[in-house]
Amino acid sequence: MSDLEYLRGGLLDGGKLREDLAEPVRALVRAWVSEGVDPGRVELLAELLARWAAELGEDSVDGEELLAAVAFLALTDPVVELLRVAAAAPLGATDLAALAVHVLDIAEAMALRVFVPELPALSAKSDRTGEAARRVGTARHLKG
Repeated sequence: MSDLEYLRGGLLDGGKLREDLAEPVRALVRAWVSEGVDPGRVELLAELLARWAAELGEDSVDGEELLAAVAFLALTDPVVELLRVAAAAPLGATDLAALAVHVLDIAEAMALRVFVPELPALSAKSDRTGEAARRVGTARHLKG
């Protein structure tokens, strides 16, 4: 996938996440949301990667090991491809932690894109439900 070329240079620059990652994240979010990728699963992946990075120590993880470890998440093809490209070379703890942060950035942006448009409808439903509950409470009070 040509949109993942940015990963080939690694995610770190001088010990920090590269500053040019915002545009690739936006592009991935647009593509993944349109393909129906679940932001919750992407967030779970980020958490798993972060925990693994914290426990990795001096070891490293290669792409096959990484994909095998996250297989239980039943990730969609676009997410698997991101992992495959990101772990083309073995990842140490720092690189794995950087990948976790990058995946979390994607998950958060996806969640905003998916759920923010739904907030007005959820708020209206909550208002209606609250009003109905108040009416039931009033009716019960009046019945004695």
